[in-house]
Amino acid sequence: MDITGNPLIILASDVVGVAVIVWTGNIHIWEISFSEYSSASNSCELIRTNGKELWFGQGAADLETVRSGHLGNVNGIKIPANGITGGVVRIYHKS
Repeated sequence: MDITGNPLIILASDVVGVAVIVWTGNIHIWEISFSEYSSASNSCELIRTNGKELWFGQGAADLETVRSGHLGNVNGIKIPANGITGGVVRIYHKS
């Protein structure tokens, strides 16, 4: 996991059995990408710190990168325990 740069990078292994708070406070998200997964059944879930879903990404059959599009301003990002079942999530944000 590297949450010091841009993009913020979270691996599936970072959230095995433990929830991870990725960002506290406000952040402007340009895009979230989900890649390097091994199966279309892999998924990732990001929630706001208030518990509401921010984005859910489901693997594609061709294993291509799945992208969110522009999300705008968000107040806090959290990934629930086992919220990424495989692969890597990248969060591109306004610096």
